[in-house]
Amino acid sequence: MSRETFHEPVYRAEVEPVAESPDEMEAVLRAQFVEGRFDRRDLSEEERSILRAAQGNSGYSESHPYSVAYRSLLKRLGQRAYLDGNVEKDAPADSTRHEILRYDDEYHEYWLRFVGTEQ
Repeated sequence: MSRETFHEPVYRAEVEPVAESPDEMEAVLRAQFVEGRFDRRDLSEEERSILRAAQGNSGYSESHPYSVAYRSLLKRLGQRAYLDGNVEKDAPADSTRHEILRYDDEYHEYWLRFVGTEQ
């Protein structure tokens, strides 16, 4: 026979302030949830054209190898894994996962859906 002592875990709640004003809170939320930030003046005409097309009902699509403008936008969105065009290996995009980007002063929801081509 042996004797053991079991201790129950003790949980302690801790709260740390992240903002002291609504403006600070908005900045925190933007930093957490906004994936891309675009200023129209910093984009090429081709990049702006892609974003305009993406806002349409059918979205924007392009086959690999991607244009310089599309590659640039993917990099700005932090989606470098998609650049090589190997959809099955690197880009199993979840088309139900929406991200948020800021374009000038407007916020937009976006998602990437990559479709493999049949050979």
